[in-house]
Amino acid sequence: MVLSVDAVAAMVLGTEGIEGVSYSGGEPMLQAGALADLSTRLRDSGFSVFCFTGHTLEELQSRRDPDIDRLLRLTDILIDGPYLAEQAAALRWRGSRNQRVHFLTERYRALAVTIDDVPAEVELTLDDEHLSASGIWPPGFLERLKELLQS
Repeated sequence: MVLSVDAVAAMVLGTEGIEGVSYSGGEPMLQAGALADLSTRLRDSGFSVFCFTGHTLEELQSRRDPDIDRLLRLTDILIDGPYLAEQAAALRWRGSRNQRVHFLTERYRALAVTIDDVPAEVELTLDDEHLSASGIWPPGFLERLKELLQS
């Protein structure tokens, strides 16, 4: 389903209890123009922007693509680099050790000093009909969750 920027903005702005958005997989930079438009609307309403990309920040900057540059200016935190299974790790916001955290604005910069001290987190959300999960699942997470649910 293809949604307009207006439709996505309305959905996000109508969601209670969130402070921002995260852009991830596929590759957000393939839709940089639309995501920059969306980010502008959301940031004007006080929302934060968190973005994952399989490219490095330096690669993105060297492209000199106006849409990518605009999205980067609107992004508070960028996680860059591809996921590499041979470097898998349960790090905060990252699935592999090669991925880097860039604080592109001041909004969350205070977290930079603790980035390597905080382990990966998984958020589970459950309502009457759905269970959703997000985050980096540490090794053994599903097995431990299954044990806890059975007890």
